[in-house]
Amino acid sequence: MLMADRAALLLLDAGGRRLLPARSARALLAGALLCELVLAGRLEADPDADALRVLPAPPAGGQQPPRLEAVAARLAQRPLPARRAVRAVAGGPVWEEAVAALGKAGAVREVRGRRSLLWSSVRWPAEEAAHLPVQREVREALVAASRRRRALVVDPGTACLVLLLSAAGCLGAVVPGLPADLEPEEAIDEAAEALAQALERAGALPEAAVEALEGVQVAVAALARVGSGGDGPVPDGASHDSSHDSGGGSGGDSGGGGGGGD
Repeated sequence: MLMADRAALLLLDAGGRRLLPARSARALLAGALLCELVLAGRLEADPDADALRVLPAPPAGGQQPPRLEAVAARLAQRPLPARRAVRAVAGGPVWEEAVAALGKAGAVREVRGRRSLLWSSVRWPAEEAAHLPVQREVREALVAASRRRRALVVDPGTACLVLLLSAAGCLGAVVPGLPADLEPEEAIDEAAEALAQALERAGALPEAAVEALEGVQVAVAALARVGSGGDGPVPDGASHDSSHDSGGGSGGDSGGGGGGGD
């Protein structure tokens, strides 16, 4: 399961509605796709160009899943700073692809309803507590980070997922059952920071990869913290994501040329 799919699964409440607004969820999933490329050795920071640089795939066994390769191909055409890269990827169907993959894996099912002639709703309830293993994985990483600090051993993928959820400001909401000492938001953020430090101390990633991860996380923090609340009804003829964005769609986030002021 891709990191973006695990993030999408965590973002669904018990009724199958998103816990974040559409634009925030897209930014988070875009960040997850970029971080996964970094961990796979396909993306790194180019400090001279202040951009994310795509690296060639190894000759043998280096191809990533098609969704990741599509993101790499897009950024290879035009390297972008981390924030613009997140916006560019978020402008695509990242949410639809994630829930489609979850549906294919049997983790969620799509439920459509109609509230009027113009408005319909879409939900993605989890099947048979499919989200529980991902919640447990994130919870255990946070608890370990809060208790062991210097001796912490980190799984890079889990650490990145935790850091992205923290950047989006939803970590406490998507992972219930945290110990009392981790319930304050400040304590959760401190544990996430401990994971980031442990990941850097491990030395498994080159400096350019660590810089790329940090840039993506900062970008997600800037783009995802744009409000709170879940999803409402969706107008017919519009995608589920675009109907919840201020300004009536994803136009402000899509495309490599968007965000010229970033």
